[in-house]
Amino acid sequence: MIERLKDTYVGSLLSGAISALLLTLSFPYFGLSYLAMIALVPLFYYIVKSKEASKAAWAGFSFGAFLYLFTMYFIGSLEPLALPVLCIAKGLAPALIAYLIYLLKDEAGIVWGVGTAAAWVLGEYLHSIGTLGVTWAFLPLAFVNENVFMQCNSLTGMWGLTFAIALINALICSFCTNKKDFRLALVVLCTWIGVLLWGYYSLNSVENTDKVQMWGVVQPGLSQMDRFDPAKEDDNLHHNLNLSAKCLEETEPAEVVAWPETSIPYRGFLLRKSKIRKFQTCVQDHQAWYILGSIEYSADNMPRNTISVWNEEGDCVDRYDKYKLVPFGEYLPGRDYWPKWIPGIDKVMNYSSGEAIKPVEVDGTKVGVLICFESLSTFMARQQVLNGAEVLFVPTNDAWFGESVELPYHFAMARFRAAELQRPVVQVGNTGVSGFIDKFGRVKRELPINIDGYLVESVEPCQKLTLYALWGDYFVIISFLLWGTCFILSKLRGRFFIM
Repeated sequence: MIERLKDTYVGSLLSGAISALLLTLSFPYFGLSYLAMIALVPLFYYIVKSKEASKAAWAGFSFGAFLYLFTMYFIGSLEPLALPVLCIAKGLAPALIAYLIYLLKDEAGIVWGVGTAAAWVLGEYLHSIGTLGVTWAFLPLAFVNENVFMQCNSLTGMWGLTFAIALINALICSFCTNKKDFRLALVVLCTWIGVLLWGYYSLNSVENTDKVQMWGVVQPGLSQMDRFDPAKEDDNLHHNLNLSAKCLEETEPAEVVAWPETSIPYRGFLLRKSKIRKFQTCVQDHQAWYILGSIEYSADNMPRNTISVWNEEGDCVDRYDKYKLVPFGEYLPGRDYWPKWIPGIDKVMNYSSGEAIKPVEVDGTKVGVLICFESLSTFMARQQVLNGAEVLFVPTNDAWFGESVELPYHFAMARFRAAELQRPVVQVGNTGVSGFIDKFGRVKRELPINIDGYLVESVEPCQKLTLYALWGDYFVIISFLLWGTCFILSKLRGRFFIM
């Protein structure tokens, strides 16, 4: 039966779906991390054996569509239209990459293996840019708990680990096709030795810091219905303030208290003087800095997802408006062109984006704010660091998604931003995940999901710039050149020399 399906569209659909399922099982929610080392083998095997480019591309499309169906199914609860649009859109890049792999046609030897790994980097990079661009369900996510592996992110971003994992999948595929090219095995071995050596070196390099801040995070644990119930506005504010007070009663009290995204229950809070006075009174009693999430308005009266900073005297001293909005959640791409009869179209919010990616200053520390899914963007985090951020702060409201895979995945993305840029990350969510991450991407402390609680932990601001912070996605350019070189070598093979 396998032989009959080998070069059919049904076979391409199945190969993509199986690889997508194996990769999904390797991610944090399921925890079978080392499945990532073989997850792409069914897809690669089908592409190698395929006799038609269209079927190879269809296998890639199937992989991308199923992967996002398996890992982002939860967005259907917000907007039913979003899930099929996302799956179709996220199938396009893998379809292109499968075609690029098909073009190598080296029967899984060294040229094919290196070119395939390079092509996979290009595919994941394409997923990270544009309107729907996020670093979600990428190969390195499987190894978020492997601290040694994670450190190579400071050199290459996620792309170096993507290359290493795709390379070992290519090696296993080469053995499955009886193409035992030990030169490819040597390249894989050297790559992973490099990953391990850099990882151990980074984790054992100790740097003294002159500055330590005590941060407290407040996780209200409120249901969405309660959070947005106008009759419970004052109760919700008092609930947050009571949890904040506990942060200040610790042996080492918090100097900075952080609340989640849209944690202030009043729309246009910064313009409502009576509500501000009530909050200011509590802040002045507590004598701490506060970072709050609220829904405010732009000059043209458009709603904005905002983070405001309040000093010990209760004055609002800084503000950040969310720059990268969530399509189909906070805005509808091409809103004027969607037919009005499509269910749910009129329910998509119409937020406006902020005007700049800039850190806010909190008690003398520059804090790069990444509101909600902004933490899934390598560009956003890197830009905050280049603009001076010493700490990264991720306020979010993931209560929309219950106890789905979204919550641990989202927290994992914050860990990647920490390792890439060597910045401590503080994440706080309405129902979780809330916690503290050190500059190597290791979790220091976190709160369980769906409880109301608080944590207080030390945060060490950092100013050092990693290679990735300085050079950005240079490894993607290297991968493009690698694939191009492998493509040329695959065409020359057997004509001018024997490889």
